[in-house]
Amino acid sequence: MRKALLCATSVLFLASGLFAQPLTETIEVRVANIDVVVTDREGHPIHGLTKDDFELYENRKLQSITNIYEERGEAPAAGTASGTVASAPAPAEIRQRSIVVFIDNTSIDPLRRNQAIDVIVRALDALLRPGDDAMLVAWNQNLEVLQPFTTDVALLKRTLDKSRKFTSSVSNLQWQKNEAVSFANSMIQAAQTGRMRPADAYSSAISKVRSYAEFVLQTERGLLRSMSRTIALLSGIEGKKVLVFVGAELQERPGLDVFQIVDSMFVGLIRTAPAILRDADINTTTQLQEVARNANANGVTMYMLDVSDRSRSSAEGSLPDPEVEFTQQTNSFFSMSMLASNTGGSLLSGSTNYALALNNIARDLGSYYSLGYKPPADGGVDRSISVKVKRAGAVVRTRHGYALKSADEQMQDRVVANAFHTTLKGDFPVKIETSKPEPFEKGLFKVIVTLTFPSDLTYLPDGENLSGGYTVFFVTAAEDGALSPVAKQSQDVKFPAATAEAVKQKPFTHTTGLIVRPGSQSISVAILDRLGARVGYARAAFIAR
Repeated sequence: MRKALLCATSVLFLASGLFAQPLTETIEVRVANIDVVVTDREGHPIHGLTKDDFELYENRKLQSITNIYEERGEAPAAGTASGTVASAPAPAEIRQRSIVVFIDNTSIDPLRRNQAIDVIVRALDALLRPGDDAMLVAWNQNLEVLQPFTTDVALLKRTLDKSRKFTSSVSNLQWQKNEAVSFANSMIQAAQTGRMRPADAYSSAISKVRSYAEFVLQTERGLLRSMSRTIALLSGIEGKKVLVFVGAELQERPGLDVFQIVDSMFVGLIRTAPAILRDADINTTTQLQEVARNANANGVTMYMLDVSDRSRSSAEGSLPDPEVEFTQQTNSFFSMSMLASNTGGSLLSGSTNYALALNNIARDLGSYYSLGYKPPADGGVDRSISVKVKRAGAVVRTRHGYALKSADEQMQDRVVANAFHTTLKGDFPVKIETSKPEPFEKGLFKVIVTLTFPSDLTYLPDGENLSGGYTVFFVTAAEDGALSPVAKQSQDVKFPAATAEAVKQKPFTHTTGLIVRPGSQSISVAILDRLGARVGYARAAFIAR
């Protein structure tokens, strides 16, 4: 009987998704912490506030603040009330920082990108403290992890230096834009010379523009999916979590300016509805909202660096038009501003003062309040958040929402975090061993994973027996950050109470067969003591080929 207790064997199909199971919907009763940046109108942090100075609303209902921590990064701003009792410093797990620098190479001019990289390299020493980690990723039609999470600041700087040499596809986008406008010019000439009916010429020109806009739309949707995927890598860890986006375009209405250019060419020849209404189906609104929701659900603050050069973004051969110029200036601005403001971050646009933006990020990371409250049980999963400060002249920034996650969802976040971070500390040790990957079928491989961990779990009396159990969460991660779905297996444990000491003297083993895709990857494991709520972590790397 004891042998059966000490070894649990099963097979997971991580490559196919066949293992998917419904997860429990139990919501923990716990304290939620909302970080708030408070400054005066000049941007200087205001220190020394107490919980009585704040009003926190969830779903528009005032909540009682149970605790407050303040992180101070600099001296109090001029005009801060004297004699205010400072709150306790934030615990280390809240103050720890994890930062992702996300570079969009599809829209960015290499010169502007490299200027921003220079500033980020110089700012890393202020952004990261000992124990903090950071990750570097780039997007150029595909997501590439330039540097996985590391606490080595020197390594991060070297990787950023190398990223200056990466190619950018912005010239391809600009060429397609110019091509669409050039084609429209040929169509308007055909209409004016009588070689084509104006309606046919316009239809052909708009069809070309629509092809360009659809291409930009798919590119930006891919970018936004990659941003959400990157944000997921920050889930499951404590502390300040930041994504710094470096890019030049993030249009909510891709190609709208080119539609407007073509419409202006055909003014007087045909009548059309405004492009902003007519071509409303070409938009990234849903994807932008999903990125903001994912960031808030995972406690990630987004800082957007718009490094575009709008003076070079106009299509060749197009005449100045106020409506077009407004669209070119605002199409990306509003998208980036929405992501920043909804997640409690900020946007730099229309300026090359990247040092100011990075200084503001460092200031936010070092000077903020963390407000704790008990979320109502009837608030649903996605909850809106707003915070007010009862202090004249105070400016407050915080995220606009968050998601109250179930216990299973929190464990899924933790096992994902363990795949990429070295900062997660378990409550008990877990040893992991993987076999050599063997060919399975259809290009897949089978890997045997054996976990060994202490058997001194938390048990409760069950008649003459003791009962407990554990749950193992698994996820595999590729080098580019791609993840399999998280799988879980639960194992009940039951034995005579009289044999408790003998059981606890021998470790448990849990053996699992994984079906994986080829390539370099790692497996992350989290083992939950179901009654004691203790967790152990392990991970291992392997190459399936």
